Amino acid sequence: MKKLLIVDDDALIRATLHTIVDWNELGYEVAGDAQNGEQALQILKKEQIDLVFTDMKMPVMDGIGLMQQINQMEKKPQIVALSGYDDFSLVRSAFKLGAFDYVLKEDICEKGITELIKKIDPVIKKEEVPLYSGKKEEEAFLKDILLGRVIPVKKGRLFEENYVLAAFEIDEFKENTVRFQSSFEEYLVKPMVNIAQQIPRIANKCVFISLSPGLYFLYIPMPEGTSPIVSETIVSLCKQLKSVWNNYMNLPVSVGISRVGRSSEDFCHCLLDTENQLKLRYLVGKGSINFYGQKGRILPEKAYERQKFYEDIIQALRDGDLVKLEEQKRILLRRLTDMEEDDARKECLHLVWFIALMMRESEDSIWSLFLGEVNYYEKIGRIADGGSLAIWTNNYISYVADYIVNTYDRNQMDLFQKARRFIMENYANPELTLGSTAAYVGLNEKYFSSCFTKEIGNTFSNFLTEIRMENARELLRTTDMKMYEISESVGYNSVEHFNRMFKKVCGVSPSVYKRQIL
Repeated sequence: MKKLLIVDDDALIRATLHTIVDWNELGYEVAGDAQNGEQALQILKKEQIDLVFTDMKMPVMDGIGLMQQINQMEKKPQIVALSGYDDFSLVRSAFKLGAFDYVLKEDICEKGITELIKKIDPVIKKEEVPLYSGKKEEEAFLKDILLGRVIPVKKGRLFEENYVLAAFEIDEFKENTVRFQSSFEEYLVKPMVNIAQQIPRIANKCVFISLSPGLYFLYIPMPEGTSPIVSETIVSLCKQLKSVWNNYMNLPVSVGISRVGRSSEDFCHCLLDTENQLKLRYLVGKGSINFYGQKGRILPEKAYERQKFYEDIIQALRDGDLVKLEEQKRILLRRLTDMEEDDARKECLHLVWFIALMMRESEDSIWSLFLGEVNYYEKIGRIADGGSLAIWTNNYISYVADYIVNTYDRNQMDLFQKARRFIMENYANPELTLGSTAAYVGLNEKYFSSCFTKEIGNTFSNFLTEIRMENARELLRTTDMKMYEISESVGYNSVEHFNRMFKKVCGVSPSVYKRQIL
C-alpha cells in the first residue's frame, strides 16, 4: 500500500481530498495531512511517503518552499500541486522543481483524481514513462516546454520546419468567467479546446493546448518557401478561432503572435514575443490581435530600452505623490516639445503602455479608466501638432492620477505594494532581507512574513529569488556580461551560489541557458 500526504491550510480542501475517492481501492493509504510545509516536513521525516498533494499558498512554509526541501531528500515522493486558477506562475515554479502534475482546487472531483492516480502510479513504481509520439503526445510535449519541464528539442512535427507561436488570453479573466467557476476544466477549458479542434487546419496541421483556464497556445507550422514574416493567413486563422470562441462562449480573447521561428533554438524568443504582443492589447482594446512586426505599432523592445525615462513619473503615480508627479510632468512635457511629432507620438504611446502595465501589477486595468475602450494608436494619431499632444498628455496623466487617488484603497494596498516595490528596487543588494524589508514598511518581522505570503501569494524568500532570476535571465538574453557580473548585478556575492539558485529555479545552469537562446 503506497502512502499519501495531503498538505493544505484549508481544512475543507484536506477533508475533500480525504473523501473524494476510495484511496484504499486505488492502492493508497492517507498517512496524514498538514496545514503547511513545515508540518509536512515533520511527517516526511518520520514516514516514507510516496505521493504528496500540496497547496502552493500556505503560511509558515508554502508549497514551493516544501518542494525545495523535498528535493534535498534522498528518496523523494512524487508531488501534485494544488492551485487556484490565478496561481499559474507558482505552478510553473512547481514544475521546475519536479512536480508531476497540478490540480485546480475548483476542479477537484472523483474522476479527475482517479485519472491522475492512474497516470502517476507507473512513475511511482519506477516504470518507464512512454516517449512522446503522435498528436496527443505532441500536445503534451508542447505543454511541457511551455511549463519549463523540458527544453525545446525537435520531437514529432514540432520544430520540423519553420513555425509561429500564437497565445490566446481571455481578457479580464475574473470578471468574464464567473459563470464557469463551478468547474473551469469542465465548463471552460474543455469547450475552448474542443471548439478549437473543430477548425480543420488546427486539427490537421497545428498543435493546440490549454496552459491554464485563461491562456491557450497554438503552434502553427510554416511550410518551406513561405514568407519569413507573419502572414495574413496566420492572422486570419487566429481571427477565425477568436470569432468562434466569441460566438459560442461569449468571451473576449486577445491574441499575441510571435515572429517566425526557424528551429527549436528560437522558441524562447517566440514565447517572449507572444507575451509582449499580448501586453500591447492595452493600447488597442480587448479582443485585439497583435503580432510581431506589425506596421504602425510600437516595438516592446524599444519601449523597454526607454523605460528609464518613465520610471519617476510611473513611481509618482503608484505612490499617489501629486507634488512629485507635477515635477515629472514638466520634465516629460519639455522632452516632448523638443521632439519631432512622430517621435513624440511614440513617446506618448510608450508612456500609456507603461501606465497600463503599472495598473496591471496593481490588479487593475487601463480599461477601467474610461467607460468605453480607447484605441490609443488612433487617439494619439489624430492629434494635430506637438502643442496639442503636450496638452493631451498633461491632461491624461492628471486623469490617471485622479483615478488612482480616488479608487485605490491606500491603507489596504500600500504596505505590501510598498514592500513589493522595495524588493524590486533593491533586489541587487546582497544585504536585502526579510527583516530589512519589514523594517522599511514598519511591521514586526514575523507578522510581516505571514502577511506577505498571504497578500503576495509567495514567501519572501521565493519572491526575492524569482525576481533575481527573472532579471538574471534578462541580462543573459540581452547582454554579454560575464557570469560574475550578472551574479553581482542580481544580488549574489558568490557566483557558485548564483549558479546553484539559477539551476534550481530555471532547471538549467546559466551557461546552458545562454547557449539555448543564442
